[in-house]
Amino acid sequence: SVLQPKEDQWLARISATLFYMFNHFLLQGWFIAERTKFSLATALVIIIALIIQYLRDQQTLLKTAIGVGLTLLVFNAGPGIPLYASLIIAAIVVMLFEGWGHWRKIFKLSLACTLASIVFSAYWLVPLVYYSYQNLSARIGEAGGTEGAVAWSYEISKNASFANLLRLQGIPDWYDNLDHPYANQFLNHPILIIISFLWPCLAFSVLFLKESGSSKSNKTIYMFIALAVVGIVLTSGSHPPTGVVYDWLLRHVPGFAALRTPFYKFGLLIWLSYAVLIGISGQKLWEKFSTTKLRVFGLLFLAVAWGLYNYPYALGNFFQWSKKHSTMLSVPSYVWDLKRWIDNRSDQAGRILLLPPLDPGNKYEIYDWKYFSLSTLPTILTRKSVLINDKYLQPREDQLLTQVYDG
Repeated sequence: SVLQPKEDQWLARISATLFYMFNHFLLQGWFIAERTKFSLATALVIIIALIIQYLRDQQTLLKTAIGVGLTLLVFNAGPGIPLYASLIIAAIVVMLFEGWGHWRKIFKLSLACTLASIVFSAYWLVPLVYYSYQNLSARIGEAGGTEGAVAWSYEISKNASFANLLRLQGIPDWYDNLDHPYANQFLNHPILIIISFLWPCLAFSVLFLKESGSSKSNKTIYMFIALAVVGIVLTSGSHPPTGVVYDWLLRHVPGFAALRTPFYKFGLLIWLSYAVLIGISGQKLWEKFSTTKLRVFGLLFLAVAWGLYNYPYALGNFFQWSKKHSTMLSVPSYVWDLKRWIDNRSDQAGRILLLPPLDPGNKYEIYDWKYFSLSTLPTILTRKSVLINDKYLQPREDQLLTQVYDG
């Protein structure tokens, strides 16, 4: 409603909302129930709207800063700091387009929003800073250092070509997982391949449908086209032709190694941009169609194409990311028996050591009833102290626990 506020622009608002809510970037997040990804997707649109309102003098600085702080208090990625990269990039692009020339206003907005976010999120930021100060270098070393980050980025980006990203594809899971429940359909079925070309055509056709002259609507169009271009370049990561630049940043910019999975860090920028641009294109075409029959046909065509391209949502098989593993499970009763036993223990100061230890090579916890995770079940079922050699231990803690297991 901030970008298309007029009552007769309902199609743009509905189309953009549905396209942003139901898409393959968010759908693959359900494989492992990525709460942080869904939270950031929510926060991204709210914060962009707040920034635009302030730069268009529709909101005070104080209300904007508090709004941003509260948004990140509720919808945040917690310690997943690299996930905020897409939010930061989007905020920069929006501020440059909406506030160009008003540098003092942009500086005040940036400072106020940063301070508000730190204050509202201090409950997890302070412990994270302390933890990172003690363990960041060790964690980077465990991941193979900067060269390990480059190698991992290359692996994630190997299918993220510009051609794939323009069609909203290149999702790593589609190509690496032979048991993927629906990827082969989108990669091989001719109808779905044709529909995949529809999205960039609709998104960028807005350039030919925009109003003549300079208007607020045109600024919005150029802003989200710029965001789409930036998003495509960043999401492609180590893939040619711009991969050499991304690899250089991974090697030489301090902290950039945290962005070694570019598709997952920046992909949301593409889907957000397309949602807005397709919404505007649909609205412009609706206005240009002269008859009701043309309008109804165009609307039905878009609805059918969108529905077909998102058919996995209706099947629910996106939880079955492997023949052996799933994120939709029937938990055996003995798991809840274990939880009750732990919670009812009278020894409040005691700790429970889990046996056998996890495989030190991967730290996966795997059960026959399709559970597969880096999160050990007993540690997430209870608040009592449970010890196991999982990936969340600090290096010194891992060494001590390994000695206990070896003893």
